[in-house]
Amino acid sequence: MFTRRIATAAVLLAFFGAACGTHSDTNLAAGAGAATVLPGAAVAPLAAAEATTTTASTLPPDSTVEPAPTPVVKAAPNPAPATIEVDYQPNEGETATATIDGPGGSQSKSLDGGSAVFTGLAAGTYAVTITVDSAPVEASDGTGIGTARQITNGEKVHVEPGEHGVIVCDDNGCSGAL
Repeated sequence: MFTRRIATAAVLLAFFGAACGTHSDTNLAAGAGAATVLPGAAVAPLAAAEATTTTASTLPPDSTVEPAPTPVVKAAPNPAPATIEVDYQPNEGETATATIDGPGGSQSKSLDGGSAVFTGLAAGTYAVTITVDSAPVEASDGTGIGTARQITNGEKVHVEPGEHGVIVCDDNGCSGAL
């Protein structure tokens, strides 16, 4: 087994030495005293090869090309759904409701706290309506006034995902902003 390794090393050394060293005066791994083997020449007998234990210290460069790393592409996060805030402060004894009508249909919320926020809205144009119901007036001269209803058609507002529209209303009308 040992003699086979030495013989293989000698053949490889002779092959690479002849291929690389025939065109210049450079000494290769075998050193300056090593015999040059020309193509077609006989290789030294096995006994002579056992005396030489020089092996190549460098191997030919690896020709395997590693693929370039695949860039990681992160998808842009989806923006939050649109929101619309309606602000209106009802007078003492009144109840108010904000209604929006748009791509997702109609939604209503109480304005008793002074504002209503509509969340999770799809992109589109929404019409805002304020409905105010007044408290009934007691009869002072035999006639009473029941509940009165005032409906204010507010602004239309167009919102896209991630936008927050604000509609501010009073007894004279509404105005909107994004």
